[in-house]
Amino acid sequence: MMRWLRRFRARIRYRHFEGDLQAEIETHRSLLQDDLARSGADNEAARAAAARALGNVTLQREQARGVWLAPWLESLWQDARYGVRSLRRSPAFSLAAASSLSKSRSSPRSMFLISPALGAGACGPRP
Repeated sequence: MMRWLRRFRARIRYRHFEGDLQAEIETHRSLLQDDLARSGADNEAARAAAARALGNVTLQREQARGVWLAPWLESLWQDARYGVRSLRRSPAFSLAAASSLSKSRSSPRSMFLISPALGAGACGPRP
């Protein structure tokens, strides 16, 4: 339960966690660069060696997000935002899709409500 609460908190305070993560990665890179510079490498070579030693920073950030947030939850959130943006871009299509879904959902129900009234009780569900 505590794991879910931490993930929920991370979702709400996402920008704060993202900023902390970026600062931490930058601190590690800076410390490694300073160690390499003290060992005799010039600043440019130390910076390049520190970047190589840390590896792919984007991949590390994504893995850290996977610890903070459930990856499927993040994906669901991105999909929902994309869907809302798409619906806002074409309101006529959104209206047509919503009305089509509501009609297709209500037509079987209305068929079973009306058919006993018309004397076709054999079509409806039996207790």
